[in-house]
Amino acid sequence: MLSAYLHRSTDEEINKFLKLKGFHQLANQLGLFPASLELVEACVSLVTRCNVGLEEQMEVPSLSELSFLQLNSFPPLLALLPRAVHDVALTHNMILFLRDMLAKVSYYEIIH
Repeated sequence: MLSAYLHRSTDEEINKFLKLKGFHQLANQLGLFPASLELVEACVSLVTRCNVGLEEQMEVPSLSELSFLQLNSFPPLLALLPRAVHDVALTHNMILFLRDMLAKVSYYEIIH
């Protein structure tokens, strides 16, 4: 539902959401519950803007290709990581997704 709202929102509404730290508030709430595949996939779709399953993410974008909104949408996904340890496969897939994203960051992007 949040993804649909953000897709339809104006730049002003998105900026207001970001100023209210909406993704951090969502991360705080998600951190209270066990992670599930559906929750993780919803958070991944906020980052990638692609509504496919975690295992079906064929081409993981580079951080430099992500919009400001997408970069700010990482906290909910990261909040689910420690809550996913009960499911080894889910934790593994989350770590692979994050690793693939971070592996694409070039040295130039890091220093600039």
